[in-house]
Amino acid sequence: MNFQHDSSEIHIKRYENQDLDSVKEFYERSYQGDLGKKLEAFRWISENNPFRDPNNNYVLIFKSRELVGYFGIMPVRFYLNGQSFMAIYGHETLVDPSFRRQGLATALLNEIDHSGSFYIGLWYNENLLRVLQRVGWKSVGHFRPLRKIFKVENLLRLEIRKRINNRIIENVLIELARRYYGLKSEKKYEGEQYRVEAVKRFDGEYDGFFLRVTQNFKLISDRTSQTLNWKYIDIPHRQFHSFCVRKNRILVGYVVLGVEQQENNIKKGIIADLLIDPKENGALESLLEASGNVFIGEGVDFAVCQVSFPLFRTVMRAHGYHQGERGKCDCLLIYNEKYSLDPEVVKDINNWYFTYGDSDYTMW
Repeated sequence: MNFQHDSSEIHIKRYENQDLDSVKEFYERSYQGDLGKKLEAFRWISENNPFRDPNNNYVLIFKSRELVGYFGIMPVRFYLNGQSFMAIYGHETLVDPSFRRQGLATALLNEIDHSGSFYIGLWYNENLLRVLQRVGWKSVGHFRPLRKIFKVENLLRLEIRKRINNRIIENVLIELARRYYGLKSEKKYEGEQYRVEAVKRFDGEYDGFFLRVTQNFKLISDRTSQTLNWKYIDIPHRQFHSFCVRKNRILVGYVVLGVEQQENNIKKGIIADLLIDPKENGALESLLEASGNVFIGEGVDFAVCQVSFPLFRTVMRAHGYHQGERGKCDCLLIYNEKYSLDPEVVKDINNWYFTYGDSDYTMW
């Protein structure tokens, strides 16, 4: 489906496979970073999504036949009280620096009105957040990610050196912090036995598990095997560690972990996704213990997790994850809620189950 803008120089269309060369040229002009990885991520998100819809793919904007920007589109199946429906994650928006402040971003956003679809937004930066809210996207609430310190020395040293230049004070503060975090022992689960296993590939067993537990979450995106393999197993430019947990040989949960190298030689662990049968607290305990072992083995300095289910957050806090400050951009946006199954339900952030793996956060 193509859309024509008012200006004869402007052409807006949905991404098709033959547009990949134009995207590559656009990145060469507009993106500072690993171009190969960026292009591979774009291709994987736009062409391999199991719910890909040609009429609801990336929106590209051309000026004089040159690609100058795009708005990211990711169709996904959602479940509301177990009933499935289609929705769209709107995500990354890029405009060629030479063409900024010419209203192209607004033109891109105006075009998505033609789709008659329900949109969800997560992980936006402050500038894009302002633009989206200006054209009618609504924030339905803020969330607060969880964070756990594994190696306090490196993190604290960076903060101290920003403020003071005294090695004696630095060493004293680091030793006090080390003792503080060392005294915060994790709660150990005692009781029924759970078996944790590494996952090489998600199969039909995970489809049954997801459909069985989805009734416990009011509003949740698809987590069947086709989605999990697309995001965490087959993805060519990222590496994840996946584990499942069983009780009496029955699948009761899984977790997906990632590790990222940050500036100043800091390593960040990410709990990209997790889903547990809410009746099995011990399953989450076991997966968190396995996750901690991975993060320690990878030498991470800290780990982060976004999970919105209160029971899961309680268990994680007992395992040393603390609630971070509420960031200005840590909010959930919706648009065209009239096209959702229940416009009132989607307006309450407490009805949503989402993790960092939702939308495109872990896919670049």
